[in-house]
Amino acid sequence: MGFELASYVLFVVKRDGEVKALRLVVEEQGLSYDEVMASPSKIFNGVKGSKILENTGRPAKEMIMLVIRGKELSQLLKFFKKFRGDAVETLEFVRDLYSRIRRSDEAGAVLRAPSGLYIEPRVAGDPVRTPEVFPTSSHGYAFDPRLIPSNVAYINGSRDELC
Repeated sequence: MGFELASYVLFVVKRDGEVKALRLVVEEQGLSYDEVMASPSKIFNGVKGSKILENTGRPAKEMIMLVIRGKELSQLLKFFKKFRGDAVETLEFVRDLYSRIRRSDEAGAVLRAPSGLYIEPRVAGDPVRTPEVFPTSSHGYAFDPRLIPSNVAYINGSRDELC
């Protein structure tokens, strides 16, 4: 289960969203992640951009495996000299996500439901785009209150409509 779980976690953290695992590994090498992504056929420090991106997944997955195996974050930070703060944030996200995945108990929830026991309601959704759905084993609902515009967004949108 460790390898498959590490692959899933890598897939979640490598997307260029809130947590930027691959960006950290590429930029730690002194390269611009945006430039490598924009020009994968270009040569950077003697290596083709596409090869850099391909090779970046291996150390990222190895770090995820170390987090899953319980290594202290301080031991993993030796790989990061330039972006330690971002690395800590990413590795903490990985540790938290792994912990939430391990707390998932689908079978337990199915067995509790017929007995009328409480099953916590939670936002449901795609675990890749929304890893916050973990732990599963809850009563999922499709309404996501995080997607409701704030008062400021509503006021700004009203102003734009009037213009």
